[in-house]
Amino acid sequence: MSVILLIALLALLFYLIGLAADLVIDNAQKIGRRLRWPIFTLGLLIGLLTSLPEFSLGIQAVGQGDGALSFGNLTGGIIVLLGLVVGLSVLARGDLSTKHSFNVSEFLAVGAFIILPVALSFDGNLSRADGVILILGYILLAWRFIRSRRKIEPEILTENSSLTDATALLLVGVLAVVVISRLILKFSLELTDLLGVTQVVTGWIILAVGTNLPEIALAIRATKRKMRELSLGNLLGSALGNSLVLGILALPRGFVITVDNHLIWLGFFTLLLLLAFGWFSFTGRKLTRLEGLGLFLIYLIFVGGQLFFIFRI
Repeated sequence: MSVILLIALLALLFYLIGLAADLVIDNAQKIGRRLRWPIFTLGLLIGLLTSLPEFSLGIQAVGQGDGALSFGNLTGGIIVLLGLVVGLSVLARGDLSTKHSFNVSEFLAVGAFIILPVALSFDGNLSRADGVILILGYILLAWRFIRSRRKIEPEILTENSSLTDATALLLVGVLAVVVISRLILKFSLELTDLLGVTQVVTGWIILAVGTNLPEIALAIRATKRKMRELSLGNLLGSALGNSLVLGILALPRGFVITVDNHLIWLGFFTLLLLLAFGWFSFTGRKLTRLEGLGLFLIYLIFVGGQLFFIFRI
């Protein structure tokens, strides 16, 4: 199969997986509202659900001995979420308040957990013990956030949709995500072979963007509905979910990670984005358009560096 045809098929599948995950997100929102959950808890749940494409791809990849592809997809997804999605969202829609989203100690805990998988991989593998650390870390962090936000937010108290219908549609969406992800894995591996690049890099640049289409779609929709805090909660929840998924995938037997320029570049830019995002969030308690541009430029430099390492421009 030619490179052009493979790219076209992947583009179509990325679009379809975005629609499928969107179905999951929409009905998760309805369920959360019906059960009267607070907005942060709802955002955390949606963040986990929007990690379904990465999780499904990861299971397939690890099962076929391609753990590096999953690692690249999930860690690269964090760069996409903080740099591309948040950056472009702020650029397009203006200032984004972070006043009621998190405090300094909470953000430090979130940032440490987000970068933890990259730090653990510098010994050349993500082991079972690393997986246990990531899973326990996520549980403790989620418990802390949920306990600190028990009050129900007034804007999500009412929902007339049937709980049964919403649950059924959510399950249909999950099934669609799993099926489409199998096809994405198949064609992405073929594309990797034809391009002659490592699978971990394919994950960082190609799959990391494609499997985050649900987050991009939710950010656009939440902004239009004036629920931007929900969008920010979803993006942070999804970044946390990526680290959790890596822990789950490493639990059975772990997998090898190549320590090279790509990994060093990834670690540096993950840390840089976290520092920039944190600094911007706590200066005036909002993200401005200029700061959104800064996050987006960091993402572009990251991608440019990875392409340089691949093609040695």
